[in-house]
Amino acid sequence: MNKLSSYTSIAALVFALLVPQGLHAANDLLKPYEAIYQAKVKGLKVKMKRRFTPEDDQVSISMTANKLIFSIKEFSRMQVEDGLRLRAISYQHERRNLGDRHDRDLVFNWENNTVSDRLRPKQQPMAVEFPIYDKVSYQEQLRLDLLRDPSQTRFEYLTTDGEGSKVYAFDFVGEEIIDTPLGKLRTVKYKRDRGPDSERQTFIWFARDWDYLLARLDQIEGPDKKPERLLIREAQLDGLPIEPLDEAAAQSNAQ
Repeated sequence: MNKLSSYTSIAALVFALLVPQGLHAANDLLKPYEAIYQAKVKGLKVKMKRRFTPEDDQVSISMTANKLIFSIKEFSRMQVEDGLRLRAISYQHERRNLGDRHDRDLVFNWENNTVSDRLRPKQQPMAVEFPIYDKVSYQEQLRLDLLRDPSQTRFEYLTTDGEGSKVYAFDFVGEEIIDTPLGKLRTVKYKRDRGPDSERQTFIWFARDWDYLLARLDQIEGPDKKPERLLIREAQLDGLPIEPLDEAAAQSNAQ
């Protein structure tokens, strides 16, 4: 939407009348950001970069992480729909680990309501219905839903990898001020609902003051296991650096 400043006032008015209000609202909420995270996975320290870019009525997000023998790249493009919904367009995934590789290149065809993997042309397209997300687009939908209504206590998203589907569900745990390499952040904490029989636990913290950017993620594989943790290290939101709480604010909120 920042391109409007370069148009004449008449063109801007016409554009504003033609574009649905839902698109304006979504693009206003989904500001561009770049974030760098540090993680420890199976004893290895990994740096992850995440970038979110609004592009008129579409948005994209990229994620990269690498460490010696391990690398992963993901890219998702989404259409912004009226009603603040993101419609998946395409999703690419590349993973390398000790010579092993796992790639996907998904394309969503909403005229036929199918998703197909361009790397597996012999595989039959999978029938889907909107809303359904790839493994990246649902994360941005969750963030948008928090921005739109932070009082929600449960979120559910149907996702697909092109072969099957899975529901990701999250329940509100509480508010918490957490320590990160960036500093103290005021967050809301959610727990992924994996079902009553699962020993694995996943907790996610979103930064309340910074458009609910992912601030921390803990995954615990079972009883007596240490969490594999991802923490925000630095970030920019809408071109401005994210700043932590000062000590006075942190103490006041802790009381």
